[in-house]
Amino acid sequence: MIRKSRILFFLLFCIVCFSFFSLSANGQSEDLFTQANEAVLAEDFNKAISIYEQILENDQVSPELYSNLGHAHFMKKEYPKAKLYFEKGLKMSPHHSDLKTNMKNVNTYLVSDISQLDDFFLLTWWNGWKSLLSSSIWSLFSLLALGLALFGLAHYLLKWNRISKSRSFWFMGLGLGLFLLFTLTANSKYHAENDFQFAILMEGVQLKSGPESRSNDLRELQPGEKMEILDSIGEWYKIALRNKSTGWVETKNLSLI
Repeated sequence: MIRKSRILFFLLFCIVCFSFFSLSANGQSEDLFTQANEAVLAEDFNKAISIYEQILENDQVSPELYSNLGHAHFMKKEYPKAKLYFEKGLKMSPHHSDLKTNMKNVNTYLVSDISQLDDFFLLTWWNGWKSLLSSSIWSLFSLLALGLALFGLAHYLLKWNRISKSRSFWFMGLGLGLFLLFTLTANSKYHAENDFQFAILMEGVQLKSGPESRSNDLRELQPGEKMEILDSIGEWYKIALRNKSTGWVETKNLSLI
């Protein structure tokens, strides 16, 4: 009994210590965030960027942090870097109004002759659907849908009289259908949140036909161009542009979103 009490005390002590250090880290990040915002107001953008990056190193990321960091780079006329951080923020919060406005503004300063080729309408619908919520919320919905299906199954097996047998099949069918939909959505959203699927070009380069410098030049790419990462070989990425054309770019010229 004494041994169990000691183990329980030790676990409680660990939880308290973890909570204390977490609150301390959050408080420190809030202080740094305030200092960085004050530096922006004082137009000391280099200092602000340095402090924002310090917060990033502590893994205290948020859409607001990316928005402010991008704004600081924007004020320094470092438009590709500004776009990079606005994209990172929108990856976390696709419907963030300030980030969407900032993205629209920075794009007016970036030159691109690549036309957008729209995706197949079902893919566009799917991307819009999964962007409505985070992967964790979609996962919660999938569990609730599974509970609905299990409720229908329990009614059918236990033969409750409150609901007809046809309704039990209806609950099972609806629950399983929603469970599959929400699970697929959660999985797709999770990969979109955690995989490096896109990148921003930091410097103007030539798009190559192969993963080596002596490959043929396909076209010139301007800084700030957003592209999808398809594959990688050594120090090269195979990328797809907005018009769906593909080629190779050295990894040193790209920053992953």
